[in-house]
This record gives sequence, structure tokens and C-alpha cells, in this order.
Amino acid sequence: MPGLFFDKDSMIVWHDRELIQIGNNVIILPFCTITTWGHPIIIEDNVWVSQGVTISAQKGIKIGKNTMIGEFVSIRDHEHILKDIDIPIIEQGFIQAEVEIGENNWIGAKATILAGVKTGKGVIIGANTVVPKFMEIPDGAIVAGNPGKIIGYVK
Repeated sequence: MPGLFFDKDSMIVWHDRELIQIGNNVIILPFCTITTWGHPIIIEDNVWVSQGVTISAQKGIKIGKNTMIGEFVSIRDHEHILKDIDIPIIEQGFIQAEVEIGENNWIGAKATILAGVKTGKGVIIGANTVVPKFMEIPDGAIVAGNPGKIIGYVK
């Protein structure tokens, strides 16, 4: 992986090394955690991952080239099912759906991206935004809020 900078205080947890693919000129700053539970994580070329980011895959996550990810962002392709208050949450299973982050995206600090999210090219996700599961974001959209909504477009 030529040009990879991976800080010594970050951690990758995997079941199979080939499931995590990291492109060229990728920077991963301290205290990041990249975890796969048997499904691929692909980080393409020229991606910047700021400190404290969590990327966790139970189905699959792809991050497009030239994307910037701000501090303490959480990208997860799964979440707990909550159907019955009489059954422990840990026993109810997960919703799982691949996440695809398009090329040249900017994900602001502390944003959370949930299962099934797909973003187009040149998308901006504002700081502290929670992108709801299965949201599809078109090219150039600006998303902000909780839950995240399209508030404009890059001109």
C-alpha cells in the first residue's frame, strides 16, 4: 500500500486481511478503528481519515477516492433491531446493508452514517449530522441535521 500513513494509535480488526483494501495516498490519523465482521471494507485512493473515526462492516463499506472524513465520524453498515422490549436488544439481531460513500465527499466531524446509505459524487455531510439508514444522496448534495436532510447543493 504505497503512500499509506496509518497512525500507530489506530487499530484494524479483521477476520481476513483481504477483506480490508486500502488504496494509495490514504491517511488514517490516531485513534481510528476499522472493523470487519467477514465483509469487505474498501477505502480508495487519496482518502483522509481524521482522528477517532470508526468504520465497522457487517455487510460491506466502500469509501470513494478523494474523500475527507472529519474527526470522530462513525460509519456503520449495521444497527440493532429493536422490535420487542421483552427480548434483550443483544438477542434481536441486526439490520445490515452496504454503505457506499461516493468520490470527493466531505464528511464533517462527528457525523454518523447508518446502514444502507449511498452518496453520490461531491457530497457534503455537515458536522454532527446523522444520515438515516437507507438514505440515497445525489451528486453535489449538502446534507445536515438530525435526521440528515438535503439542505442545498454544491454549485
